[in-house]
Amino acid sequence: GSHNVVVQVSDSNGGITTQSFTLEVVNSGINQTPIVNAGVDQTISINSFTLNATATDDGLPANTTLTPFWSVQSAPTNALVTFTNANSLNTGVLVSKAGTYTLKLSVGDTELLGVDTVIITVNAPNLAPLVDVGADRTTLRLADTSLTPIVADDGLPNPPAQLSFNWSKVSGPGEVAFTHPNTKNTVA
Repeated sequence: GSHNVVVQVSDSNGGITTQSFTLEVVNSGINQTPIVNAGVDQTISINSFTLNATATDDGLPANTTLTPFWSVQSAPTNALVTFTNANSLNTGVLVSKAGTYTLKLSVGDTELLGVDTVIITVNAPNLAPLVDVGADRTTLRLADTSLTPIVADDGLPNPPAQLSFNWSKVSGPGEVAFTHPNTKNTVA
């Protein structure tokens, strides 16, 4: 492109001479590697996200377009990574588990390849505890029934929060009392 440049020279007696000129920079004809920016490293708590990358080129070789390609450089063991469109600078990503992912963007101009990586750290979201109180029960008489559910938690937030319990009647005739309504195991 065209650049206006001013040169100013002064001596110790305060004399100043100024000269301006136009500097025309032309393409050297030597192909340069595409400049690639895969985006900013992130820490997130969801397993789907969008990558917004940029790539610039010097226009050589003539009449070519840049070709981007996303790939996985590193990921947690047995993790799956799916790109919505691995051949687009901007793509959606879905990962199968928490951990640190290094995703690589390669952009070619048919002769040279520019590469950059982005590191995405996926924190596990805090999921609700899972509870299984067992099969429905039928009794022929009024009797105490022991309730011993199986409870599983993901251990989050870290350090793990204390689980709390609350047994209550949802429907049915009559009243139900619980010996310990705020403990895991109780008798109804």
